[in-house]
Amino acid sequence: MTNQINAEVLKLAPDALIELYILDTTPTGSASIEYFHAGTSETRWPIVFQGITYQPFPIEIKGFERNGQGTVAKPTATVSNIGGLISATALQYEDLVGAKFTRKRTFAKFLDGARTADPTQEFPIDVYYVNRKTAENAQFVTFELTTSFDSYGLTLPGRQILQNSCPWKYKGAECSWVPVPGKYFDVNDVSQATVGGDVCGKRLTSCSLRFGAVPLPFGAFPGARAYV
Repeated sequence: MTNQINAEVLKLAPDALIELYILDTTPTGSASIEYFHAGTSETRWPIVFQGITYQPFPIEIKGFERNGQGTVAKPTATVSNIGGLISATALQYEDLVGAKFTRKRTFAKFLDGARTADPTQEFPIDVYYVNRKTAENAQFVTFELTTSFDSYGLTLPGRQILQNSCPWKYKGAECSWVPVPGKYFDVNDVSQATVGGDVCGKRLTSCSLRFGAVPLPFGAFPGARAYV
């Protein structure tokens, strides 16, 4: 924690503590990242911190305690289901299992727009993932959260270590490809006259031909070796 946060915590009457939440459902196949707060921290209006607006939304979080012994804490997030929106989203995206849930905390005095605003002042960030849906009715849905290393069925490493086969989607977000005349090649690294014939071979040579610079946006591990 920063010095100003520590100083505020030690006050006899510290400023109002603000809890902000980020729900990233992109790991489930959705394209949604939601920013919200519970609407109970002295305001039921949108809150802005670090340039991001958090909307009020009925939610109750329990179990974020830190414990160096025993089992890993598994907080629960109970969210309003009025109108069936959460149920419909959970049904479409496998109960949101794997969605990333982040909690950020600061004091009201550090929020954007305050006289003493300071975007650097916040407690350590808590990051959890939706582990399973534990309750559901017309009023609310409850999800159990867990840490990344305690997720059910998780294996390490998170993706295969391949020496010369890039897993990134060609021309996708990780690839950073842009069309450059004269830099079009087919799957066998043979030069092509038009972008229509451009198909990546997923090899290090394929990447080098297109980008010709270091570091390359190559998703495999050229330095990896097989062990027997």
